[in-house]
Amino acid sequence: MAKTNNSTVVARCTQRKAAAMKYVPASGTITVHSQQYTQQQVEGVYQTCLDTRQTLVNLRGQVAAALAEKNQADVTMNAFDEGMRDWVATTFGPKGQQAVDFGYAAKAPAQPTVDVKAAAKQKAKATREVRGTMGPKARLKVTTASVAAEAAAPTAAPQAQPAVASAATPVAAAKS
Repeated sequence: MAKTNNSTVVARCTQRKAAAMKYVPASGTITVHSQQYTQQQVEGVYQTCLDTRQTLVNLRGQVAAALAEKNQADVTMNAFDEGMRDWVATTFGPKGQQAVDFGYAAKAPAQPTVDVKAAAKQKAKATREVRGTMGPKARLKVTTASVAAEAAAPTAAPQAQPAVASAATPVAAAKS
């Protein structure tokens, strides 16, 4: 059955209850789904539906009011709680047992993000390269033989760049 809104069901029940009062015989019965019903029972089915819906509407209003009160109480409590935390920290210390008893445990330090960790790793690597530092395993690879091999290996000398003369120099030389 499709879900219908409350006003549609209330209108339908009200209409059918009125029609039942008009057309169902007051002294006889009618048969619905192989069951016998009197006029009062037919009216009762629709009246029960109306009554339960009205109760629900009233309760929804109470729930809405209670939710509004709860939300306001939460706002007040949160504002007060910030000051209470400061009072406890000032009076007893932020790491004392009293602070723990109030539920104000010291905040854990913020964990660095992945980006911060990656940047730190790159900076550490660059620093080690600049300083020439190495770890214990890399230090074991350095022996007198490896140092001598590096010293004996010819290194390509940097090629000197030809001096670039400024534009004023050739003109001055040509005039002379």
